[in-house]
Amino acid sequence: MQDNLEKLCAEMVAQHGSPIIARSEVRRLTGGLLSAGYLANLDQQGAGPPGFMVGGRRAYRTEDFCRWFLSRCSAARGGGRRR
Repeated sequence: MQDNLEKLCAEMVAQHGSPIIARSEVRRLTGGLLSAGYLANLDQQGAGPPGFMVGGRRAYRTEDFCRWFLSRCSAARGGGRRR
């Protein structure tokens, strides 16, 4: 499982093509799974990925963001939510 996550992280970094990612670009990198607003809330709570400010905008090292994102992912169990 860890090897698959490492591979996925490398693919995400390669897909983005830059060593840094702006918070506003996170939705595109994650396929719409995380919005900039949600990430801003996590950052305010101290639960977001390690990052830094550039000209008043929050940014992350792409590799750090990918590792943080993948650490929050879990394997799907069953068939999803039941109603």
